[in-house]
Amino acid sequence: MVLAAGRSTRFDGKKLIQDFGGRPLLQHSLAAAQAAFAGRVVLVAGHESGTIIASSGGLADRVVINTRYSEGQGGSIAAGVRACRDDADAIVVMLADQPLIPHRHTSLPGVAH
Repeated sequence: MVLAAGRSTRFDGKKLIQDFGGRPLLQHSLAAAQAAFAGRVVLVAGHESGTIIASSGGLADRVVINTRYSEGQGGSIAAGVRACRDDADAIVVMLADQPLIPHRHTSLPGVAH
């Protein structure tokens, strides 16, 4: 689950769509998630969800909209868990604004992908 629902107020609200290494910042986290959990990546969007989804480059397998994003990160985690709890034995929560975390740090030993 990649969390991308916040307003990014300290970055003028446009952090996840900014170019970072030739593509939107968001795509780096989604690519790492795909490398670790191909076909099972859930993107949780909220604020400006249309822009976030458009900037995801199709790297999310499922999108969950957290309409209560203004209540904080916990609400985004809850929305994501509700959406995938019937399909998952475990959930890895990643933040969309950490593009330098390689996929090997998101993998779980012993978990089938």
